[in-house]
Amino acid sequence: MIGQVIGSQTNYIGDNHAEKDEKTPHDEDIPHSEEERNEERFHFVHPEIEDEEAWRIHQAIKRLVAYQKIPEICAYLKELKQKGKVLLPSVSAVMYNELVRLGMPTGNSYSEKHFTNSYMK
Repeated sequence: MIGQVIGSQTNYIGDNHAEKDEKTPHDEDIPHSEEERNEERFHFVHPEIEDEEAWRIHQAIKRLVAYQKIPEICAYLKELKQKGKVLLPSVSAVMYNELVRLGMPTGNSYSEKHFTNSYMK
């Protein structure tokens, strides 16, 4: 069978078979339609970030707050800020409320006081 590569697909002469584009695991996490984007996006994404990248950041932060402790969450937010992908508010209560909205627990080790101590360090 003779194959010809056109773009990201391989077309075979004499066969109606075409390889499907491979998706990265992160592509499946990004909401692609308006129906999937009913949820309000993370409020502090930098305004110059493209929409798809903003949704990637949103999904990454949602996963992070669901499984990580406050020091790791704060470290990731600082990393995003250094890369110019987010604008962090100076008032820790505003960020705390946003992270709780995205699914961060509010138990003992996730209190606002504990968050405030880690947020500005």
